[in-house]
Amino acid sequence: ADMGASVPKLHIASMGIEKIIPRLEDLSVFTRLLARSATGQPVTSYTSHFHAPVEDGQMHIVIVDNQRSQFLSSSKNKKALN
Repeated sequence: ADMGASVPKLHIASMGIEKIIPRLEDLSVFTRLLARSATGQPVTSYTSHFHAPVEDGQMHIVIVDNQRSQFLSSSKNKKALN
């Protein structure tokens, strides 16, 4: 899977807005949460982190909000995203 993202000169990724990590220091917390939410494991067996395109390449990231920001701003619905 990493080869498919690291070899081509053009990398297009799509992700939900909830995948944005506020600070690098928070990465370990989110990595543990990802595994527990997905499979119940204490530590995830596979994650990928992309910082820049390959040399002479391009990276485009499509961030999908799907009204999550609006949902999060509602005090009535905010707890559902916890």
